[in-house]
Amino acid sequence: MNEHGTTNKILYAEELGIFWPETFNLLGLIYNDYLHTDNKSKTDSRETFYSRLENNTIREMIKNVVKQFHA
Repeated sequence: MNEHGTTNKILYAEELGIFWPETFNLLGLIYNDYLHTDNKSKTDSRETFYSRLENNTIREMIKNVVKQFHA
């Protein structure tokens, strides 16, 4: 199995019986978007990232992940 790429890593984790919540995928999009920005539009990418973190739905998702995995 090719170990590169998010999909392959998730499939591998599932084969090992590791629980992978859908929330991780959704929050991962925000994380990866910020990491892979090329900033061709010359905008401050931090503004976009921070505005997403101010979204109540996203904040609630983060809180739930922390509660679930930070015992």
